[in-house]
Amino acid sequence: MLRVNRKSRSATFAGVFLMVCVSAIGLTGGAQNTTASQSGVGNITVKVTGDGGRPLPGAGVFLLKTAGGTTNDDRGVTNENGEHIFTDVPTGRYSVSAYYYGYTQIGIENLTEHSRGASGVIPGDSVVFKFTKGGVITGRVTDQSGEPLVAMNVRAVLVRDSNGRQGTGASYNGQTDDRGIYRIFGMYVGSYIVSVSGKQYPGRFTSNPYYDSLPTYYPSTNRSGAKEVAVTLGGEASGIDIMFGPTMGHTISGKIVNSIWGPNENVSVSLSQIDARYNNQSIPVGIDTPDHLFQFTAVEDGEYEIAAYYYPNGGQAARGKAQRFKVKGDDVTGIILTLTPTASIAGKVIFEATPPSGQSASCSQKPSTSLSEVTIGALKDDHGDIESAGWPAAAPSEDGEFLIRNIDPGRYAIGAVFRNDDLYISSIVDARGRPVGARSGSSKTLSDLSPLVTVNPAERGSGIVVKLAHGAANIEGRLESGGGGSIAMDSFRVYLLPAENDFVNDVSRYRENSVRENGRFAILNLAPGKYWIVAVPTPKKGDQSASPGQFTFDNSFRAMIRKLAETKGTQLDLKPCYRNNDLSLKVQ
Repeated sequence: MLRVNRKSRSATFAGVFLMVCVSAIGLTGGAQNTTASQSGVGNITVKVTGDGGRPLPGAGVFLLKTAGGTTNDDRGVTNENGEHIFTDVPTGRYSVSAYYYGYTQIGIENLTEHSRGASGVIPGDSVVFKFTKGGVITGRVTDQSGEPLVAMNVRAVLVRDSNGRQGTGASYNGQTDDRGIYRIFGMYVGSYIVSVSGKQYPGRFTSNPYYDSLPTYYPSTNRSGAKEVAVTLGGEASGIDIMFGPTMGHTISGKIVNSIWGPNENVSVSLSQIDARYNNQSIPVGIDTPDHLFQFTAVEDGEYEIAAYYYPNGGQAARGKAQRFKVKGDDVTGIILTLTPTASIAGKVIFEATPPSGQSASCSQKPSTSLSEVTIGALKDDHGDIESAGWPAAAPSEDGEFLIRNIDPGRYAIGAVFRNDDLYISSIVDARGRPVGARSGSSKTLSDLSPLVTVNPAERGSGIVVKLAHGAANIEGRLESGGGGSIAMDSFRVYLLPAENDFVNDVSRYRENSVRENGRFAILNLAPGKYWIVAVPTPKKGDQSASPGQFTFDNSFRAMIRKLAETKGTQLDLKPCYRNNDLSLKVQ
């Protein structure tokens, strides 16, 4: 229950999904098929370059295990050639990143065929990060009498990118020196809101008397009067001075209820401002915290979302359902955040011994049988939920076993992301070989794509077998304006759906893909067959783009897209190993 004190006061997936039953249906056991093994180690080479391809020595590089593998994280520094080689990296899937002080990343290239960017790297890959000199915002912070304020936190938040679109909420922090001067550097191009407050930020442990005061925004005003500051690559926005006016904010407080609390473990309580998504903060609540109470101070007026997360080391995680409320002139108290144990999904990945019926083919590409090129994930039925969590995933072990841990209770679609263009999901079955996701039907019978069973708290859905086959079809193309006018191509999504009745209820045949600014799109790792393809404006939820998933879970939305595809779309007959790198789609 929320209580408002009445008193005056001065926050694409681009893969393949199949629905599965992941509740108490008792899927157990294994499969007779054998999986390909993974063995050995290799090197991962990272290069960092500046303008004109100039090598950047001394850049920091990081290697993070994302799936498979047996090592912990690793880091290094580039040599005089701008390179660093991670040697003897065990088989697995890794993410690489790089940084260079004062510079901002503008591109990345993975030089290995079929690679999928910096988050899908395996031993043998070579990655190039491209950097350029970042922008700068600098100015001076003073009090009401013009005296410099020392050790104040200055924050710049990206609210609009270089194309004028809403920013990601990326932020940069700086701190004033003894002259009240701050300098924030290495910034992306775009428009920023700059504020100053007494709050600390990660890595800073100084204090000042304004910790509980609301931020003051450039040019010395509140949030509603803030002006944007433009930043260009290599440019400097100077004179962004702020006269700080201390004003008390509001308080948000409540209590944590967690039935599985362990010793020396904390619950993280997060608070996000919905109408200013960059305004996020979190606080820890431990088992020894008196009455498990929490409190946020210096809160501005606005709409907020609050949630709680518990991730013990190696134990059962728990999460609290997010709550939304408004702060307008008063404190908000009495919030109860009850944490629920998370669930998990377990199964096995195998390769088909022979291609599915009618899909045998001789492809020029050598078939891959390495499970290091596969990641299994789960998409929750939260379609259109702007604030929904990401895409939980796991890599198969050497014998094909996978475990997706710490997912919220609910219904899910299981899918895969591949690191090559040869593989596709042929089916998902239970341990007895019975299909889980695919059902025959008519194009007019658009029921749920599979039986949808809830994953209950602390429950493990097990016995799921994901079958992979060789000979996938792949298409890439470009959107073109049918009316001859100018269209923002990245405001569209491309939808692919089966044209054959035998597969109308097979969710692996349905795809939803975003479009780049240049109109390019790619739909990869498709099962051979006949499809409809159509491009439509990106669905909205309020003034935001709806997140992916609606095409998978929403029957009425899927029926609408099918009607558009059958009347205005293009039909494709994708043979095994089919490649088309220049498909043209007209949009109005």
